[in-house]
Amino acid sequence: MGLSQWPTPQEYLEAERKSAEPAAPPTDDPASPVTIRWFTPSNYPSGRIWRLELVVFEPNERIFDRKPYQHNMVYWSQDTRTHLTREATCASAALQNGHRVFVATRGHSDTLDEDAVDVRAHYDHHQSRHN
Repeated sequence: MGLSQWPTPQEYLEAERKSAEPAAPPTDDPASPVTIRWFTPSNYPSGRIWRLELVVFEPNERIFDRKPYQHNMVYWSQDTRTHLTREATCASAALQNGHRVFVATRGHSDTLDEDAVDVRAHYDHHQSRHN
């Protein structure tokens, strides 16, 4: 299940505010390493390649904080464990139950399923050539 539409920046910030409200203690230590998966933009010199990176979230790292990875930026939310590529702006407001959203240059998947992203990207590309 993907996002039906991109949330506005206001909706995104409201989602962050709500996620910061007192709730059940998180199951993950905020400073524990998290492996994130993403792929490079289609215009990357080596093409679209899936990357794995181990990231440690510090207590002061929040939405829109960035970690450089080679020539790309990875965006994340500590609260939702959402990881976005640099092309994404505000894609996590519609998340439920802490599912991660992976956003590529074209299309997105909330399962981090490579095939789901590839199918969506191919469909978008095919549609754009006929519009």
